[in-house]
Amino acid sequence: MTETGGHLALCQADCGLDRPKTGSGGVLVSLQASLDAWLPANSPPAALATLEAAMLEAQVGLQPMDRRELAVKLDKTLTLWAAPEGFEVTAEFYLEALEDLPADLVEAALKHVRMTYRYPSMPKPADFRSAVVAELGRRQRQARKLEMAISRAGREGERKPDRNRADLPPGRREEVEAAIGGMVAALKVAPEAGEEEPEA
Repeated sequence: MTETGGHLALCQADCGLDRPKTGSGGVLVSLQASLDAWLPANSPPAALATLEAAMLEAQVGLQPMDRRELAVKLDKTLTLWAAPEGFEVTAEFYLEALEDLPADLVEAALKHVRMTYRYPSMPKPADFRSAVVAELGRRQRQARKLEMAISRAGREGERKPDRNRADLPPGRREEVEAAIGGMVAALKVAPEAGEEEPEA
């Protein structure tokens, strides 16, 4: 690789702006238990604003690491092993295995291989990804569940202002209002003996 002098060649194309560091925030952590237990058929596990705040944190926790930074960190770890024959052809597969991971999962994957891989040959791309794929899947499922909860909360919010009236079929509203008016009239207290009814 030309820029680092190691095994991997950095991507020459524009890899995008630097992305924020990943990690779960307070809202998402506090909502996790109720979100895990929530079923789409039930009412949302939190208010819409809370769900939206949690979704922002979930998106940060899934945002892939900057590709150039990933290449530098991966190259540093791979220098622990001698490059096999033909590595210049297969090097891109190591980036492929990690390029969709957020920064904290990349760090965890690299550390896991450094601490546990005991063979003289260079580890395969799957050795890196397998260490964190379960956590990646959990975050992805959590984000999908938040998306469903936000959609449900939005629909319920749209119905609430006119729920008592809008759910009535055409013509039925007038009937209900007339019946309520009759009930109110029937409940009016008649004047006691000796009292005069108020003039209309």
